[in-house]
Amino acid sequence: MTDPRHFRPIRGATIAVLAASVAIAATASVLLLLSLVDGVGDQTEEVRLQIEAIKTGLTVGAGTGGALALLLTARKQWLSEREHLLQIRTSQVSERDAEERRITDLYAKAAELLGHERPSARIAALYALSRLGENNPAHRGTVISLICGYLRLAPPIDLADESPWSFRDELEVRYTAQRILKTHLSASDAAERWEPIELDLTGATLYDFDLEGCKLVRGIFRGCIFQGRSNFSNLQIAKDARFDGACFAGQAEFGMSTLSGYAHFTECTFNDEADFRAAHFEAGASFAMATFNSAAAFVNTFFEAHVEFYKATFKDGAFFNRASFNGGGLFDHARFYDFLGMVDTKCNGKIRIIGAQFFEFFDLGDNKFFELYNSRVWFDDPELGVKAVCPPPGWDYGEYVDGYRPLVLTEDIDS
Repeated sequence: MTDPRHFRPIRGATIAVLAASVAIAATASVLLLLSLVDGVGDQTEEVRLQIEAIKTGLTVGAGTGGALALLLTARKQWLSEREHLLQIRTSQVSERDAEERRITDLYAKAAELLGHERPSARIAALYALSRLGENNPAHRGTVISLICGYLRLAPPIDLADESPWSFRDELEVRYTAQRILKTHLSASDAAERWEPIELDLTGATLYDFDLEGCKLVRGIFRGCIFQGRSNFSNLQIAKDARFDGACFAGQAEFGMSTLSGYAHFTECTFNDEADFRAAHFEAGASFAMATFNSAAAFVNTFFEAHVEFYKATFKDGAFFNRASFNGGGLFDHARFYDFLGMVDTKCNGKIRIIGAQFFEFFDLGDNKFFELYNSRVWFDDPELGVKAVCPPPGWDYGEYVDGYRPLVLTEDIDS
């Protein structure tokens, strides 16, 4: 900030200029007025007018000085206000820099504690990050990324050498991280709820993972291992949902979820029940080469765009009753080892089940939008009756060959 003493020479010069301006204005005014009254009236009248002219000239000089003084005062006030604003801005910048340094220090400390050998220190770091995000909305995305980064890391212990009790402590740390995510992405309290963000948990191992009722911009779970029950019920994802190559060891619940972007479930493995009842897939989905080792429930599910189950394997019941395939569906080369149900299914286009294999009963209802070319049904006994509870219209069984009967078209299904 500028030292006020630097203005003293300027003030002296300003006063000298002001005095000279007043003198010049007064002299010029007197001379002008005296010239105007010269020779007017008799001698007495002329003297009286000259005196009045001098008074008027001096008044004009004084007024000029006042105007100049007012102008200088205004300029001084403007400079003072400008200096004050500069001080405020300097103070604001200093406060902002101090706040950024404080936040950076908190990040560094939390990151250090997340690598601490003691689980209690790691839990403290997670809660510190949570508070940091609560108090600094602009940094919430970074906080979420740090927590996700921790979950993506392998446990800091060797499970082959350590006792189960050691892993139990690590589990508590990971449960804490997952609860923090759930709290801020689904809280009913607006003060606790954070705006929808992207969640990247690529390759993470998650335990009893719960995002019920959460809202995300994008969810990335590629290659994740979900241990225990995974709850994605009522989840809303505005853009892509990436579950490519994920493995669900326990029950996977997606009931009534809304996936507005493309949903990637390619090569997923579901070792327990996969529940997608009443879910909404608004922009298409792929379950290509997915493996369902337990029941797959897609009852009342809405596929608003094309969905494919290319080379999918269903080792238990597959239930698509009352599902809506508004963009068509593809089950080419899929394998159904247990019951397949598609009763009261709706479709605006075609549902292709070309080259598929059926090893148990199936019921496709009385719809005509199925294409079953080159698909075949396994029969343990060639004399066994029809395996389909209700064969689709226009299709029947061909000749028994090597344990299978092919499905053949008997009439024009488009008529």
